[in-house]
Amino acid sequence: MSGLTVIEPGWLYILTNPTMPDLCKVGMTTRTPEARAAELHDTGSPVPYTVAKAWPVDDVRAAERDAHAVLARYRVSDEREWFRMSVPKAVKALGRDKPARPSIVRRLWRVFRGLVEGVGWLTLLLLAAG
Repeated sequence: MSGLTVIEPGWLYILTNPTMPDLCKVGMTTRTPEARAAELHDTGSPVPYTVAKAWPVDDVRAAERDAHAVLARYRVSDEREWFRMSVPKAVKALGRDKPARPSIVRRLWRVFRGLVEGVGWLTLLLLAAG
């Protein structure tokens, strides 16, 4: 089952910290962005993080992967989720400054993917019950 892709809803967020004025953190969480910011503050930062922006997403891992790809040239380190840019610039680069419009193609693709994954699980269960 190593090839199984788990699709989880959650949040794509942009966090800031006044001790790092030229940087913003772009990441994802399956909890709330506020809980994630509090968790990061517990890692030893001198002041709490602020949730600058957050958007609910259907697939947190895909949303984060896509966001990091779009912002790659602003990335501070390949091992970190920090980007040297302002929040408004990040929001605009991510295309999140426009009102969200549901895409029928995207919805249909998700339904199709869910069905394929469901059939895969059903096949495994049937084989196991064999």
